[in-house]
Amino acid sequence: MKIFLAFDFDYEKDYESWKKIAPHIKVPVTLFLTGHVHPEEPIEVTDNIQIGNHSFWHEEWYEKSLQDRVLDLEKNHEFLKEKYGITPNVYRSPHLRRFQDTSNEMQLRKYKPEMECAECSVCTPMEFSHLKQYFSSFHHFNFTHCPLSFTENFEKICKKGEDFTFFLDPHDFDERIDQVEKLISIGKKYGEFEKL
Repeated sequence: MKIFLAFDFDYEKDYESWKKIAPHIKVPVTLFLTGHVHPEEPIEVTDNIQIGNHSFWHEEWYEKSLQDRVLDLEKNHEFLKEKYGITPNVYRSPHLRRFQDTSNEMQLRKYKPEMECAECSVCTPMEFSHLKQYFSSFHHFNFTHCPLSFTENFEKICKKGEDFTFFLDPHDFDERIDQVEKLISIGKKYGEFEKL
């Protein structure tokens, strides 16, 4: 089973939080970076890190045309190329607003299709894809309705034996580094971490 760990950098504080978390992440990981809040200095990129495109502006895409969504990703693509000297080929929509037409356009630009994130193993699924109970630090640390702990939920997802991706917000782990270390430990029991 392949496990794809990602961190989404939506705010300036995520870049500061990553400095504390990075030494504890020894497995392959994808960092989805947002250009408009990126600090002047690039973050340190080690062999286990893949840089992904999380849009430049991180805006609400429901109110944007396909052209505007693609322009937002292209702007961030150029920003990441200049900042890191790489050509990103994976992206995540801001706020997980996944659109097939955007994915189709980005594939024409040599990007991989956007992967959907794993859903919570116990919370009731929601009708619309943007409202799904995705397994994430946002789901667990910003809501109190989930009956399973963060690590119990993660292990339950791992036990399914299917490839999955999940995302964490760096700022959720300033005081919870042990939690992300526990997730990695559990994941290694069931599968292999890989870059997207």
